[in-house]
Amino acid sequence: MNLLGSALDLLWRIVLEIASIFYESSVFILLGFVLAGILHEFVPLKVVSRRLGKPGFKSIFWATALGAPLPLCSCGVLQ
Repeated sequence: MNLLGSALDLLWRIVLEIASIFYESSVFILLGFVLAGILHEFVPLKVVSRRLGKPGFKSIFWATALGAPLPLCSCGVLQ
């Protein structure tokens, strides 16, 4: 196999691996979007800004409590 053929083969394997990662993480990304949409629709903005808009331990606690169900791993960075 020549140099161009092996480079194209490597590029094709990289594309297939990226597609595989997107396929495996798509359920979690979709779940994160659904949960974010539910929070956006049913939790009023006043509640969020009142709980999270102030400095201090309480704001950090509420941000952690509200953000814990969302998938925040390295796969979530793909968004």
